Amino acid sequence: MPQPEPDSDPTREPARASGGGPARASGGEPSPELCRALAADLDDAGYRTDRLRTAWGTDVDGLLGRGPALPARRRLVADPRPLASIALLFGLGDEIGADAASAAFPRTGIDGLVALGLAARDGDLVRARALVRPQGFADATGDDEWWIASDLDEVAIGGPLPRTTCSGWAARR
Repeated sequence: MPQPEPDSDPTREPARASGGGPARASGGEPSPELCRALAADLDDAGYRTDRLRTAWGTDVDGLLGRGPALPARRRLVADPRPLASIALLFGLGDEIGADAASAAFPRTGIDGLVALGLAARDGDLVRARALVRPQGFADATGDDEWWIASDLDEVAIGGPLPRTTCSGWAARR
């Protein structure tokens, strides 16, 4: 019996088995314009690993890998910068106010985050449907960073991960 050919387009996101996460809006490809707007918003806010570590504290950074996020949340909630709002939403998976989301994503907007499948709006709150975190890498061209989108993790959902969890998709900036 012939086997189906795998999707040969490496830029296509595979079909998702569960709701949430970085799903394509209405079954199509993500809007390139929205993706560029999101990248510009993340860039402008300085959403990078070194800036995150500074924002929530290098002493707290090691704790996050082991689960406890409360110290990071306390520091970020007190920080009025867009970087802190983005870190709360996409770094920790917390809800943030719609005003904070609008200020942090002036190009993408809340509707753009929703269309990309990265967030949901609930009245005056914006809730993460995926995590988007900066990750450093090195290749033949040198050191750089990209953002990894993944399903919500144990910190964001407050418990064990479902079996359908996606560990991440990368997009170079």
